[in-house]
Order: sequence, then structure tokens, then C-alpha cells
Amino acid sequence: MVQTQGADIGLIIIGNVVMSWAYACLMVPNRVINGGVTSLALILSHDLPWPLVWLNNGLLVVLLSLVALFLGRMLFLKSLLSSVVFSMSFTLSYQYLPHFTGHPLVALLLASVLVAFGYYACLSSHSSTVGVDVIALILKKY
Repeated sequence: MVQTQGADIGLIIIGNVVMSWAYACLMVPNRVINGGVTSLALILSHDLPWPLVWLNNGLLVVLLSLVALFLGRMLFLKSLLSSVVFSMSFTLSYQYLPHFTGHPLVALLLASVLVAFGYYACLSSHSSTVGVDVIALILKKY
């Protein structure tokens, strides 16, 4: 049981770091909208005066609150870890790492593979990525 939870925590961390890097350095600089929280923040940042990072992190807090209200303590705790790691990693990656602004199709293909891995790592660890998957998890439960 302890080894399984340790492996879950490791997968959650790795998955979120990889996923946040893909969003911050590949998708956002190329203005790729894929329908997730970061994409929603990107759309909102066009019309609102707040920085993209603030909007992204604010949406994560709202979705994490929904996890706490509807999906139970264990999923909340793992999702809390997921959201903290994603938020910190996205913020640092967006602000300090080089952004790929080559051909958008290359960025999209690479980001798709990395984001898919990140989702797999989180969901296989019985965690939420604290993205729009929260809505799907709530709908599935009820």
C-alpha cells in the first residue's frame, strides 16, 4: 500500500511537470487552443487585464474546490498535489524556460504526446489533473 501510494505520488508529479512544460513552452507560445484550463485562461487573457498565469491558477483553484465538494477526500488530496505541482511548474516554465515558436504543427504534435502522457500518469494514479476532467469525473459519479 505504501509503495503504491509512493508510486502514485511520483507519477502525479512527473505527469504534471511534463504536462505543464508542454502547455507553457509549446502550446501557449503558439496560441494552440485545445479546450483545457490553460486554453480557457489563454482565451480569457485576451480580454481581461490579468496575466495568463493568474488566470490559469485561478481556474485551477475553482476546479480544485469542485473536487473537494463532489469527489471525496482521497481524490481531493491527490488532486491538490496535482494542482500545486502543475501550477508551480507551469508558472516557472512559462516565465523562465525557452518557448518553442517554430512550426505550430510540430509544437502541437509534441505537446499532444507530452500532455497525453501527463494525463495518463495522473489518471492512472487515481488523481485528477484539476482540469476540465474534473467536470467529467463529477458527471460520471452522479
